[in-house]
Amino acid sequence: MQLQILFGLLLSIAIVSCNGLTMSGYLSKVDKARLAGVFKASWPLDDAATAHYALLGLTTLGVDAPSGVCEVVKKSANPSNIEAAYHASVAASLAKPACSLGGALKGLEARLDDASLSAESLLQLVTTLKNEKLPLDAKKVRSVMDRLLKDDSSAGTVACVLLAGLRIGLDKADLAKFKGDMKDALLQADESDGQYLYYDKGVYTTALVTEALLKTTDKLGEAVAPADKLVKLANYLLSRRQIYQLKSAAQLLVALKSFADSSVQSPVVLFLKSGATLSKSSGSGVVSVQLADVWGRPVSPAGASVTLASAKNTGSGAVFLKDAAMSVASASERSVFNIDFMKAKPTVGFYQLTVSAKSSEKRFLFPASIALQVKVVSTVAVQSMEVAVADRDQQSAPVPVKLTYPAKAKSQLEADSHQRLSAKFQITMSGDNTPVTVHQAFIRLNHLTANKEAIFVAEPDKDKTYKFSVDLATGGKNLDYLSGLYAMELIVGDALIDKSLVWHLADVKLDIPDEANKPGAVATPQETERAALKPKPEIQHVFRQPDKMAPASIAMGFTILCLAPLAILLILWAYLGANLSGFVTSVPALLFHIGLAGILILYFFYWSCLNMFETLRYLCLLGVPTFICGNRLLRSLASGGSGGEKKIAE
Repeated sequence: MQLQILFGLLLSIAIVSCNGLTMSGYLSKVDKARLAGVFKASWPLDDAATAHYALLGLTTLGVDAPSGVCEVVKKSANPSNIEAAYHASVAASLAKPACSLGGALKGLEARLDDASLSAESLLQLVTTLKNEKLPLDAKKVRSVMDRLLKDDSSAGTVACVLLAGLRIGLDKADLAKFKGDMKDALLQADESDGQYLYYDKGVYTTALVTEALLKTTDKLGEAVAPADKLVKLANYLLSRRQIYQLKSAAQLLVALKSFADSSVQSPVVLFLKSGATLSKSSGSGVVSVQLADVWGRPVSPAGASVTLASAKNTGSGAVFLKDAAMSVASASERSVFNIDFMKAKPTVGFYQLTVSAKSSEKRFLFPASIALQVKVVSTVAVQSMEVAVADRDQQSAPVPVKLTYPAKAKSQLEADSHQRLSAKFQITMSGDNTPVTVHQAFIRLNHLTANKEAIFVAEPDKDKTYKFSVDLATGGKNLDYLSGLYAMELIVGDALIDKSLVWHLADVKLDIPDEANKPGAVATPQETERAALKPKPEIQHVFRQPDKMAPASIAMGFTILCLAPLAILLILWAYLGANLSGFVTSVPALLFHIGLAGILILYFFYWSCLNMFETLRYLCLLGVPTFICGNRLLRSLASGGSGGEKKIAE
């Protein structure tokens, strides 16, 4: 059973792609509610652009918008700014009741003559003129469209031009001329993982191009884009449905709604409506598959049929069903198809169902096949349960207490540190009594008064017999060395078990000595954890105490020895006849000698009372000006020529 679980977990519970034409999801009720919350969070509105996208999103979702729109949009109705006028016009038309801009945008039609008009500005301008019922020259718009496509063939430009053409009501013949541009726009998209198609400018551009392609296709009445590329565009948009940015979220909804409403190419989603978990014990297990569009609405195409191509056990690889037709659930639910999977008498395990669908309606894009994940579960029974208390030395055979589910041992069991508590049992599937292994099989000892418990794992042997044993002399630490009355329980759980099993086996009185108080005892994990959580002593930072100073007589003698060279220097100067007749009388000279004298005095204080850091601080203050003045003094002496040399000689 554990091997089957491993295979089952490797498969996605959601729909798995079996070919390139497979939808990866749909817009659920939860998605719609979340997006509606994103749009409603914009109130109170700050500007017309926010009002436009919030109203567009809520209107597409069919949700009523809060009030307070007209006051904001009227402030932005400025004919000199195409974008501001566009946001105000669209927001005013979407508001309920609709807002009237009162002719504030008159004269905007003149902007069609602007040679610098971009594709986006053209779409905004045409939309505004259409909403406000202002004069709109279709021929002039058509000319601007041709000019824009000639200068720029990017996907965004193509999308804006196509939507502008739809706004002015171009006929099929004119729209057909843009088929090449539409195909070129699709070629510009990037593909990811073979399932997603998107444009590097992000969600908004991808959604805008998708809207333009679908609406143009509907107007032409024929498919222009390959079906697999449209499905990949839809997959990308659905993968971004968690978006929170207003502009992109609103355009994403418009594109997805265009997919659902398309009369030419509308992808169909197949998903598991019910039957993901089937119970073997109930004897009935119906698997239901739902057909829906990307908007999450049920679809029931004419002549639709759904076939279960195969049902494969992911653990054993056995195929239980092949080419089984699924039937319509009811006349009122023609989008739901059922099959009684349990009629094939599958074994317990995970199954991959390969499902295909088709219809006579060509507009629906059906996947050739998809894979759905279901599992068959069953109840289990515990057989041959034996609980025993035996001596550690095993000199006497234990007398087991045999139990039958869900009975509890009639008498209370007792054990101490010289004994061992054990149990053994088998787990079988209900109905066939075949021993199986499960993912979880535990023995829990729960102290009835201290509200503490210990969990022990029961391990199966080669015969699939589960065994549990705990030596109370060494295993007492798992019970925190807590004596008293315990409830001994069996817990069985597995992904393929219908209901987990908890069985109160017996009440056991345990006498466990407090090993923690014995000399040399090793602390339990619980004690170690409690000790780690206790507050630690405060750390006091103490600097190193200064070394003991020498006696004053020794220090004075050492000072005299240090000053002796200076005394010898003065005596020699006097002997040689040193004098100040060559002293240069200038400000730098005076400051240099004063600084030099200050440094010598600082050395004295360093020996007498200052420390190294204080001395360095004062030395920086004296050294910098002394260095500068000394430099200037030397320069003046050098520039004095022979006179300077004479003075130096003197």
